[in-house]
Amino acid sequence: MNQSMAHPWHCVVCQHLIEADQRYLRRLQTDRRMRCTLTEALVASMGFCDHHWQRLQESDPDIADWSRRCVSEATTRLGELFARTKLQDEFLQDLLFGARSRCPACLSSSRLEGRLLTRLLLDLESKRTSLRSLFSTQVCFEHARQLTGRAEGALRVRMRPALRKRSEHILSAAISIDAADASSGCPIEGLLTDALYPRVEGFVERSACDDALAHSTDSCPVCMEMESGRRHWLKAVVENIRLGQPAWLTLPTCAEHTLMCLNTGDRDVALAVAQRYVDASLAPPRRRVVSLVRKRRRGSTRWFNAPAASADAAAEGPPAESAPAAETVAFIHCPGCQQSDVAMRRAVFSFLRSFGRATDMQAPLLLGQLCLKHLAEVMIYAPDERTQARMVKCLNKARAKDCQAVTVPADAL
Repeated sequence: MNQSMAHPWHCVVCQHLIEADQRYLRRLQTDRRMRCTLTEALVASMGFCDHHWQRLQESDPDIADWSRRCVSEATTRLGELFARTKLQDEFLQDLLFGARSRCPACLSSSRLEGRLLTRLLLDLESKRTSLRSLFSTQVCFEHARQLTGRAEGALRVRMRPALRKRSEHILSAAISIDAADASSGCPIEGLLTDALYPRVEGFVERSACDDALAHSTDSCPVCMEMESGRRHWLKAVVENIRLGQPAWLTLPTCAEHTLMCLNTGDRDVALAVAQRYVDASLAPPRRRVVSLVRKRRRGSTRWFNAPAASADAAAEGPPAESAPAAETVAFIHCPGCQQSDVAMRRAVFSFLRSFGRATDMQAPLLLGQLCLKHLAEVMIYAPDERTQARMVKCLNKARAKDCQAVTVPADAL
């Protein structure tokens, strides 16, 4: 076995991010001010992301119960906000369309990640640390890729070959693990996880290809449909590799979906998925060329009927012949992300059809099953304002029932 395999790669950025998540959970238990403002933060972001919500539910039972109560209070406040504000309002539009990418816990983590990457880049530019040492022992492949994308000029020219060399070392080290090494406690999945992106290790453990896997939100129909689609996609990835089909059909190119596929327990699948992710990361930005509009011969009757040009255009002179317009695509699309988006849209439209057929008694119960993230998606994809108004009415009806449930015991006393 390769000697370097005995010591897994270590990423200082991922380690700081993991510690930041742990500090966030501890602060929720001890910081009174943070606990008081959590409901407002949940309203602004429309809930936690899937990863941090799962971490909260797996933490202390009291914190898990309290976080669910905060989500319920945030849902009530959102109902009040929707009732007194037009859904076409700019604030509500920003709230709904930004729900997919916002999370109270991710906000501090993303800021910390940006600061750490900037600091490492400054150390490289000032030569306080060497590129070889940084890429070989201090950062994972994903953060090395992000650093390469942030760099400019001569530094970026030097970083791209170093990133390629790092990828070759990771893959050669993984290939060198044979069956005996894997059985002795050095699995290839653990090696590739530590080398590629250990930041999402907890997310990967929950996302194994297992039919008994339960989603964090349990009752949200959109979440359960997306989880079912994710499991089917993982099975398709395994079959794709075993049948030798083209990698671009199903194999992922983003870090999260790559590490999902590493947890299938198949050595060949893990190697193929890692190879695809590395190749996509090292591929140069694609330039999608858009052909210019073909010039047509002007008719004789229109020869002197030229369109009026603006003063700025006249000052610049006649337009020069330019090359076809090109649009730069920064990263190859990920089939896993595409499948997740398709499954979400399919589930949302199925929910909207069920909601449209539901009676006035059934509609509030049906809407109450949604998590906050997918409540935003349902509001966005609602076919008309009448459906949106009915959703707001159902939210307020549920709020009124909650208020009655709270006040009735007090009257009874």
